[in-house]
Amino acid sequence: MPTLAEMDPVPYATVQQAQRRAALRTELLASGAFTYRALSDGKGISQPAVRQWIRRARDRHELFTVEHGHEALVPALLLNHDLSTQPEFQPVIEALVGAGEDGWGLWAWLVSPTPWLDGKVPVEELRLHPKAVAEAAHRRASNAA
Repeated sequence: MPTLAEMDPVPYATVQQAQRRAALRTELLASGAFTYRALSDGKGISQPAVRQWIRRARDRHELFTVEHGHEALVPALLLNHDLSTQPEFQPVIEALVGAGEDGWGLWAWLVSPTPWLDGKVPVEELRLHPKAVAEAAHRRASNAA
């Protein structure tokens, strides 16, 4: 029987999964995200006002946040050029949050090809076919339940 020193304390598959998750998060962050401070500066309002705006928009499923380095971030793809929310995201976010999906999972689903859209990327299809993406999110959510 191997000694404790000879045993791998963390299974290799667990390490691989953590590495894949970290790589995905790095890729998502590279696509753009706003800190509360950046939104405060961009919108010309105080940080407490931004926090309230984000909380309300999150409650209405108009956006979601992710935690990174002790800071909440809003994925840039969710906002228009004037830093307002994009209404076509609302039914998609609502469906996936209702199925228990969190911010990182939501973000990954939005930017990855999905069989629910015949291999298309939801965020790209959302601009052209918002109803189809919302329906795909609902099908995915009902499948997760």
